[in-house]
Amino acid sequence: MNHTDNPIISAVISKLNAQQEKGLAKYGQPVQVNAYDLRGWLQHALEETLDQAVYLEAAIQTLYDNQNIKEVIKGFNEMEAGREDIKRLNRPCHYDGWDHAMSHFKQILKSAQLLKGEEQ
Repeated sequence: MNHTDNPIISAVISKLNAQQEKGLAKYGQPVQVNAYDLRGWLQHALEETLDQAVYLEAAIQTLYDNQNIKEVIKGFNEMEAGREDIKRLNRPCHYDGWDHAMSHFKQILKSAQLLKGEEQ
């Protein structure tokens, strides 16, 4: 199987090439084996790994936050559907307070989504 037959491998190779170009633009030369001794290369790799851990934690927290927002929206939609069912049954209920509270709730959710850059 040729690597070009695998879209994932092709994507990784493209990213590797782009990263190489970025490094050349920044440092003016490709990675030089003699740029560091073994300890220096290990230290550099450790620092890169620690940066990666920070990025992974940020991504995990973003997923967690987004999932919480989606669960709240789902619950809100279920409450709205239930309220509409009650209205359709024409049962006497006082909706002014509910409508006011839900209006504020919708604004809070919209603001949270905008802050996350995920308006739906």
